[in-house]
Amino acid sequence: MNALNHYAGLFGCLLLLIALPLVHVRCPRFDRRVVSITIFAMLSFAVLPINSLPVIAYVRGVTADLSITSVFLLSIFIAGAYTGNRYFALPEKHRLHRILMLAGLILYPMALGLSPWDSYGMGYGGVGFALILPVLFVGLIIRRSWMVLLVLSCSILAYLAGLLESTNLWDYLIDIWLFLYVSVSAIWRLLSRLCRNRSMI
Repeated sequence: MNALNHYAGLFGCLLLLIALPLVHVRCPRFDRRVVSITIFAMLSFAVLPINSLPVIAYVRGVTADLSITSVFLLSIFIAGAYTGNRYFALPEKHRLHRILMLAGLILYPMALGLSPWDSYGMGYGGVGFALILPVLFVGLIIRRSWMVLLVLSCSILAYLAGLLESTNLWDYLIDIWLFLYVSVSAIWRLLSRLCRNRSMI
């Protein structure tokens, strides 16, 4: 692991530390002063030494390196909280969530041995990604999903640059925490829709 891999991994964990409290400071919109204070407080907390190691190192020990997709989404969430702008339209956000959930369903159950096919091994340069990614990119261009396309492009460019310690493309596209987040979000949206439909009956 070189210095670039080390700092890229820490940066993702730092964004996670900043984003977590921001989720709870809407009132009902983000206040820029509150966001600024939260960012400063979490930056200070991240470098707080415990047994000669900063807090951010312990966070990384728990989460491991986040995917580039997670880093991108956390970055635009924090930027949106500060500026008040929405960078992701809801249809695009949900489309990205569906793609990530499908990717996680392909990756994690099979990587746990529930299938004889090693989906994780495909990320080392297998023919699967070589066939799937161009089709996915063409589909996103047709749908004009530019933000989703940007997220995936950043992940692939980071993989080609070797930004993270991993040499597997899957680890740049998705991580278990992101998969859990998009899955819970999808289930929550489904339950909310069912509740609304029942209330209209």
